[in-house]
Amino acid sequence: MVLSRLEQHMASKYAAFRVYTPKAIQKTNVATGITMAYLIQQIGDGSSDDETRLVLIMGYGYRKEEWAPLVDGLLTQWEQKNPGKTLKILTLDNRGVGDTDAPWGKYSTSGMAQDTLALLDAIGWKTAHIAGVSMGGMISQEIALAAPERLQSLSLLVTSPGSFTPDASAYPAIITTLMSSDMNKVTNAMLSFLYPDSFLASKNGDNGTMHDVFFKYHKEVAATLGAPSSSGAFGQTAALVLHSMPDKKLHKIRDSGFPILIIGAKQDQCINVSHSLHFSKVLASDHTKLVMYEDAGHACFLQHIDEIANNLLDILQRANLSAPAS
Repeated sequence: MVLSRLEQHMASKYAAFRVYTPKAIQKTNVATGITMAYLIQQIGDGSSDDETRLVLIMGYGYRKEEWAPLVDGLLTQWEQKNPGKTLKILTLDNRGVGDTDAPWGKYSTSGMAQDTLALLDAIGWKTAHIAGVSMGGMISQEIALAAPERLQSLSLLVTSPGSFTPDASAYPAIITTLMSSDMNKVTNAMLSFLYPDSFLASKNGDNGTMHDVFFKYHKEVAATLGAPSSSGAFGQTAALVLHSMPDKKLHKIRDSGFPILIIGAKQDQCINVSHSLHFSKVLASDHTKLVMYEDAGHACFLQHIDEIANNLLDILQRANLSAPAS
């Protein structure tokens, strides 16, 4: 059986558990008072003066391992487009999930931004390209506002400046994921609000449907990684619900001058596409770009791995890649 390109990327997720091993995952105490877990993956020998550094910040309740298919796409394309040059990608567990501490309390996206900045201090990255999806995009906004001098570019994937509610059609599925112990029901519910029905029903070459590919992926992920702790779920929920980035602050981010990429998904049931359109209006400038995926849902970074990897590498290229890394 010949695997499609998408299946090859998704297969990298299963291999991720051989990459994100206890031996490979790094942990460090950071200045915000917690221990954070992370992994740096790279292509290139790291000795070149034009080393590029990218930070990927995951969304609500999800772990660093979820980035594996996109990291695979990024590293593959980077090697093709930039032979001999070094790309380092940092993935991390936010406060409240995975191998990072999950203290009780009400978290905030601004506080989680300080966690990330403290981690960058700990590993010696003075500047980097920052990209975040969903709640990770909210954290990324706060990083850009608090420390614009540390950003080489900002990428906001299917995220919101605040005050969003999922589409009404998504609530039954969301409730199922929270209340059901049947992994098949939970997985199907996740698929229904992360991907459009038309995409799930589409053919995957001669290997069944996209539903088959993503059902296997999400079920194995859920079974392997498990759910966040109660303290982490409570804290991250507070951060998600209370996030607020008014236009005045977005203008400050825009005026900082680094390239900005906004990725929206027209079929997103979790964060309506209107939020991405709002970003494109308020952040409009000669260094801001909107990319809209007409057929994608909230998990667009898995639905369109190669395309979004290309979008991210494009903004890295648009930034001043010739500047020495700090």
